[in-house]
Amino acid sequence: MSALLRQTALATRTLLLYWSWLFAFHVIGLSLVTYGMLGTTPSFQEISDQYFSNFWTIQGLASLGFFLFNWALSWNHATPWHEMTWSHWRTQTIPAFLWSCLSAGSVFLLVLATTPFQYFGSGWSWTEAPWSALNWLTRSAALIGMALGEEWVFRKVLFEDLRRLLRTRLHHFSADRLAILITALLWTGTRTWHQSLGISQTVSLLFLGIWLASRV
Repeated sequence: MSALLRQTALATRTLLLYWSWLFAFHVIGLSLVTYGMLGTTPSFQEISDQYFSNFWTIQGLASLGFFLFNWALSWNHATPWHEMTWSHWRTQTIPAFLWSCLSAGSVFLLVLATTPFQYFGSGWSWTEAPWSALNWLTRSAALIGMALGEEWVFRKVLFEDLRRLLRTRLHHFSADRLAILITALLWTGTRTWHQSLGISQTVSLLFLGIWLASRV
């Protein structure tokens, strides 16, 4: 029973620490928006609009920070992560990333070629290009960081802890399926936090979470 309680505590602790980390980053981000990006007396609507326009950037940078912090703590661990070795990145991660970038870039260029003014607008100015590029790089890094952080928290740590925990009580097949469902529900709840999503978007996220967890 002590081992069972210890596994439950580890899984719960990881999730609560991640949620607390995200909350702290959003508090900092909201403070920066309120006192650093707006005027001296901003209205509530201005604060809300500016905050939610940067919501996913804050979320992504927070996830990236959580991932890097835990990765740094594991440098001297006896059993390093298989996914974080150079051979795995060279043979698996980097080729998959480049192929995804190529596919997404092809679709983007195709859409851009058909409707350029919808994205660039008639008042496109090259003087604003450096700031636009910096904004694009920041948001891209945030999205990549969010993917890394969420994959580590939900699919690397939480799912494996839940699977080991449930296998002590259930058949391996049933335990794996239940762990997949719980992980997907928790991931969907984290993704929909502070978002006004409809039922169809929430269900789509749930199915995506189930598919991602099933690939572990």
